[in-house]
Amino acid sequence: MQSLRDICEYFNDGVSAIRLFDYDQNKSYFFENNKFERGIRAYESKKVRQIIDAQLKGCVYLSKNYSIEIVIPFVTNIQDIITIKNKLKEYDSNIPVCVMIENPASYLSVKEFAEYVNSFSIGTNDLLQYFFACDRDSISKEINYINPYSKALIDFWQLYPSNLLNKTRICGQLPIYPYMLQTLIQLGFKNFSIPSPMIPFVAKKIKNISLCQEFIESFRS
Repeated sequence: MQSLRDICEYFNDGVSAIRLFDYDQNKSYFFENNKFERGIRAYESKKVRQIIDAQLKGCVYLSKNYSIEIVIPFVTNIQDIITIKNKLKEYDSNIPVCVMIENPASYLSVKEFAEYVNSFSIGTNDLLQYFFACDRDSISKEINYINPYSKALIDFWQLYPSNLLNKTRICGQLPIYPYMLQTLIQLGFKNFSIPSPMIPFVAKKIKNISLCQEFIESFRS
């Protein structure tokens, strides 16, 4: 509870986005026999359920005095969202809900998700990992975003519903790449969540970006 309160105090002038417990294979020691599930699917585990329930109760309590947004990690289907929404109903709470879009399946389902949530956060680290079918280290070392693969990636980005752009933020490493930053802005994405040391760099790049149709057409040639 104290850690959640500290977050809320730090962001007291705005909205505190509280991400629910998530883990990947790097944290698989958390379970016996190295079995793990990501996101809310892990809610079936008693250990994870206790952690998430404690987080939700803490958020409900703190929402009486702070602006809070609950972020659901690694959503794959509507049931992932409904699981958390039902828990909030039990606590008689209407805390805004944001879902993390971190895999192609959820990216292509945002229209359906929009009925249940208030906003979206596209986690580009995991999304690119699943898009390119390789691990994060391979992406950071080998991928050049101005290559034939980027054409498929841009086509993929263009599938995002334009009416949901104002409810969506881009997080992760992707906006740090100037070429992809300009592409995302050209496609209508306006909100970015990036590592704090990179904010001045990205802000400078955004300031110098000139929007033009020729840029979007350039990767198709």
